[in-house]
Amino acid sequence: MKRYRRELSKRLREVPLIVQILAGFLTGRAPIIVYTMGKVGTATYRRSLAAQGLRTFTEHNIGAQRRRQRLEEGDILYVDIPFTRKITSYLLNVLYLSPGRRCFIITGVREPVAQVVSRFFHSSAKRSSRKAIGFDHLQETFGRHLDRLFQMDWFDTEFNPITGIDVFNHPFDRERGWTVIRRGQIGCLILKLESSQEAKEAAIRSFLSLDEFTLDSTNVTAEKTGGAVYLRFKNQLNLSSDLLDTVYDSKYARHFYTDAEIERFKARWLDGA
Repeated sequence: MKRYRRELSKRLREVPLIVQILAGFLTGRAPIIVYTMGKVGTATYRRSLAAQGLRTFTEHNIGAQRRRQRLEEGDILYVDIPFTRKITSYLLNVLYLSPGRRCFIITGVREPVAQVVSRFFHSSAKRSSRKAIGFDHLQETFGRHLDRLFQMDWFDTEFNPITGIDVFNHPFDRERGWTVIRRGQIGCLILKLESSQEAKEAAIRSFLSLDEFTLDSTNVTAEKTGGAVYLRFKNQLNLSSDLLDTVYDSKYARHFYTDAEIERFKARWLDGA
């Protein structure tokens, strides 16, 4: 019962977001939309911006057609969003993103294996409800779905159709760890999670023309309930060189990460390393 009360409370807190989107549209205020794939620092960016009094909205899946497809495919990393979140997604899309009205988008990237492992654990925890998350069950489920987990197409199937921005047609500063892309009145900041906190803070200050800005880490998977199981699972995970070659030779990995970073990631996850 306590879990359901928490969920109801969360849904009720989202209702004012709908009002804020409509009020902002009527007054001409440009929103900040943290529009990212999951587990790339979304909550940290949102809460840090909100702490500065900045009106901020977070989205992972705005495209309704893509949501339906993922549900039909039985994507084990996908957790469907509540109806109130679908309303905010719809409003942000039709009022700002599709017509190309002035708004600020912050999106993030993360090295593929760490991102998938974190999302997998998060999705498993959501589905486990009040039951403890079993280590053996995690390993078995991850191994069984391994060939379906690494689908690094979020920018192609979700972000590009909604925003009209093909991030792969724009150079990314892999050394600095962030880049700004502009399409008409839409500004988009891409942040690499592995960049230093100082670099990410400087990027957001520059992008939003802020005098001061600091990041407050939050929603760290390892610090949540079940964090010990997550750390054990992550630390004992080993993947084949063939899989790692496929993952890190992908368009996504090569666009956002240097050769040196990729070799370091491979060594971290290689079976027998």
